[in-house]
Amino acid sequence: MRKTSLFALFALFAMAIPATAQAGEPVEFSERPLTYHEGTLALDAGLAIVGLDNGLVDLSTTALAVGATYAFTDDLQLNAVVLPLLLDPEVDYGNPSITARYRFLKSAVELGAEVGVTIPVQDSTDLSLDAGLRGLLGLTDNTSLWFGLMFNIVMADETVTNMAIPVQFRMNLAPSFFWYAGSGLSVADMDFDTLTLPLGVGIGYTLAGPTGDAMLDIYAGYAFPGFLYLGGAEGVDTVNTDHYAFTVGATFFAL
Repeated sequence: MRKTSLFALFALFAMAIPATAQAGEPVEFSERPLTYHEGTLALDAGLAIVGLDNGLVDLSTTALAVGATYAFTDDLQLNAVVLPLLLDPEVDYGNPSITARYRFLKSAVELGAEVGVTIPVQDSTDLSLDAGLRGLLGLTDNTSLWFGLMFNIVMADETVTNMAIPVQFRMNLAPSFFWYAGSGLSVADMDFDTLTLPLGVGIGYTLAGPTGDAMLDIYAGYAFPGFLYLGGAEGVDTVNTDHYAFTVGATFFAL
């Protein structure tokens, strides 16, 4: 019943979207704003393979996420992941999510507030809330720096609060070719003894549409979510490459 309701809500949401966007998104990936231009509808699909291989344990999970983002104004957009599918080790419907982002500062630095909710459809999962700040700093004509301060609250029997400070550098090697590198800090359950630093890189290509705006992004990335454990055993920083994540995906700008 919950799955049917989510698809029905998404259908109503799509029907309310105007037929045309006022402005398209730039082809250059590094020049994208913090929020899409008013009227933009972007359809997203991503495949992720997340695994752990330490020589003793070899586990992996494959998941597909399909969703859409619509910009109601230049400063307000809504994203919905309506088709989260677990493909391996078994096929199952995952937990859908809805996220809203509002840009309240547009200058040399762009800042916005973001809130989201992940709905527990799967067994043995809990309601999850996300809230925080997102930011963007344009560095040069072909580079930009994205950053944030995000909190994740899991409404389990005992509430768990996690914190993340994501940082991503973006650079266009040519108008259509780009690469990015991500890192930051994460803290599990607000226990700073669990402070970790992720590390990831990716490449992508943007296909321009008839109007010269971005029509399709395709990308692939590889990351170590817990690359560096800061202050591990006996206060020694520990590098960890056993935990990995490989992603491929595409974004189609329908409007």
